[in-house]
Parts: sequence; C-alpha cells; structure tokens
Amino acid sequence: MKVELLIVEDVFDLVSQGLVCAPHLQPSPEMPFKNFSAVVSVHPPDGPAFDVSAWFNLTHFNIPDVTAPLQKRWQVVTSLGRIPKESVPVGSVILCDIETKARFSLFK
Repeated sequence: MKVELLIVEDVFDLVSQGLVCAPHLQPSPEMPFKNFSAVVSVHPPDGPAFDVSAWFNLTHFNIPDVTAPLQKRWQVVTSLGRIPKESVPVGSVILCDIETKARFSLFK
C-alpha cells in the first residue's frame, strides 16, 4: 500500500544530486536516521504516474540566523536522480510505502 509522502512545491536540478524536491522532510524523532533510498511513485497533475528510485539524505543548511531552530538547519533532502525536471511539475504527489513514510515527519 502506498501513502502520500509529499506534494511537490518546487524542484531543483542540481548537478551534484540530480532532481531535488521541496518541501524537505524531517526525520522522525522516534528513530535514528540514516541516509537511504527507496522506490517512490510520482503522480504528476497532468500526466501518467511513474516509479523512480529516490534518495533521502540528511543535509545541513547553513542558516546565518543564530535563532533558527535545529529543524531548519538539518533537513532530509529528497533526490529523484537524473530524471527531467519537467517530469515532476509543482503539484505532483509523491507516494511511498508505509515503512518509508514512518521515517519522516513533514517540516512546517
């Protein structure tokens, strides 16, 4: 069974990571986080759904504001590899299995 992981608000095509989706995720406080990959389903608003391998990497963001919370400084970045940016338009829904979803809490 697949569940919603996130709704894409923006995508970035980065040379070092491939296609990166926002919003970023927060690791679940119930378990230690290790970078991992999993197959996810991408459901674009105006196109057919497709499966792709996603990489989930805990990443440090250099935020100059010293009062910024730890959750803003450490976020999990979702990378979909070297697929075309137009394959994942804003509004796409990314689904994953329940075990993958349990590793995260969406950062607000």
